[in-house]
Amino acid sequence: MQTISVRRRMNQASARNAVESLLGRKVADQEHVTVMPFLPARRGEPDRTRAVHDLIEDLDSLAASAATPR
Repeated sequence: MQTISVRRRMNQASARNAVESLLGRKVADQEHVTVMPFLPARRGEPDRTRAVHDLIEDLDSLAASAATPR
């Protein structure tokens, strides 16, 4: 079962430190952090290359929508 955690505010120093350690940078107070663990499927190299390409497109789309002022 997947567990997804979305944090809008990290009030606990230990959680903030863990996330910043994983990201390799400080997390701004206005940033949202989403953590989603998953088991990778066993696939061949062409499938893996396409999956990476799709993931990059999805992340670019998320970044663009996050940058749009509300």
